[in-house]
Amino acid sequence: MGNMMDAAKRGTVHPSSQDKYEDTFFACGELKKMTSLTLGNERKAIYQVDLKSRRPPMPWITQYDLKGFISASDGFLFYGLDWKLHVLRLKGRDPKSGPFNWDDVIFTPFEIRRSSACAAQRKIFISGSMDEISEKKVSMYDQGSKRFYAMTPMTQGRARHSSLVWENLLVVVGGFYNKKMLPSVEAFDLKAGKWTVLPPLPQPLCHHAMCVWADKLIVAGGYLKNENRTDKVWSLDFNMMKDWEEWPPMITPRDSHGLIPTEEGTLAALGGNRGPPTAEVMQRDGKWTPLDLKADFIALDKATCMRF
Repeated sequence: MGNMMDAAKRGTVHPSSQDKYEDTFFACGELKKMTSLTLGNERKAIYQVDLKSRRPPMPWITQYDLKGFISASDGFLFYGLDWKLHVLRLKGRDPKSGPFNWDDVIFTPFEIRRSSACAAQRKIFISGSMDEISEKKVSMYDQGSKRFYAMTPMTQGRARHSSLVWENLLVVVGGFYNKKMLPSVEAFDLKAGKWTVLPPLPQPLCHHAMCVWADKLIVAGGYLKNENRTDKVWSLDFNMMKDWEEWPPMITPRDSHGLIPTEEGTLAALGGNRGPPTAEVMQRDGKWTPLDLKADFIALDKATCMRF
């Protein structure tokens, strides 16, 4: 608890550092009904949602399936499923004119089936798959060259896991392999070009959410091996790389949700559960409090923020 409070005092650098994306997130959502405050005419879309409700939900794209992944980086929105990566450029576009069609559809080197993806620095990293021949594969798409590059395979095959990039590390956590949920954690050093096994999660998880907050890897929610959702929150200090620390649990058990640092240095857990969505924020005192998004969503899944 003391370590958590120290982190809260230091705060964090929010990945959405530009005004257009400050304290907003992207998620697969469906509105219960259209209102005068809703932009566009579509109820089901990948929306940009304001955490502080300063603007209405903005539907950017309607062509998606919850079996795929979404990610956002450097003013671009990504969606992957089957053998295709879809790309939408948000820069220079007015969301009031949306929703839009995908700008590019690129064939992927392996089948995206419950794969994980994370984007950073104009690159997107795709890892794992339910496809047996691709379960350890990792590939990086470079927006500059518009090409895929194969990377060193993971030491553990996995799907339904989470991934992120922190400094020079690609970190993958948990997931599902050979009909079992995984506690395993590993990181790929993008400079050294090799994988390192990190301390395993205290419990096997899949469909969880994670983020980096003040040099700590935070993992929240997900499915347990008994197929029940969990409300537990775990922290691993990147500077120590030793034991996971249990933090105060969320109000609501969640899976397929988002976990996003806010500008105030708090953490927001958003949506999930493929049903009526809720949101909550962990305050600096360690307590989770409900967050009203002031938007009447039927569902809100796979929330992610724009990274730069």
